[in-house]
Amino acid sequence: MAEEKNKEPWNHKEFNQRAADTSKTLRTWLVAYGIGLPVLVLTKKEVADVVRASGDAELITFLFLSGVELQVFNLFYIKWLSWLRAELLLDEANSHKKLYQWADKLHKAFWTDVVVDGWTLFAYSWGTYLVISLYLHP
Repeated sequence: MAEEKNKEPWNHKEFNQRAADTSKTLRTWLVAYGIGLPVLVLTKKEVADVVRASGDAELITFLFLSGVELQVFNLFYIKWLSWLRAELLLDEANSHKKLYQWADKLHKAFWTDVVVDGWTLFAYSWGTYLVISLYLHP
């Protein structure tokens, strides 16, 4: 049987809203995990002692904090570019057209999110592996 095509017209605004909501949810989870696991490690004396004794405490700290820092930096980056684009759109004389085009291009570039999210997932995975492996291979 032939597959039925979606009869609903493609809705750009709805798609963008779903993408924005998903992005916001993912970023919230990434920041929460990046803060939550280190807090758990620091507040449980037994876990903190094992991590300190492993010699990997600084690396584990770096992995989680770098993920959180990049996520927060990316939020500021998006915020500043959005503000700059909005301000330049209000320029009736269009005297900053090149600057607007540059800001618009950066704002639309998805590679920044891919790099930041990619590093965050890599860093959290590595950090989590290091913590768990301390208990699997004491």
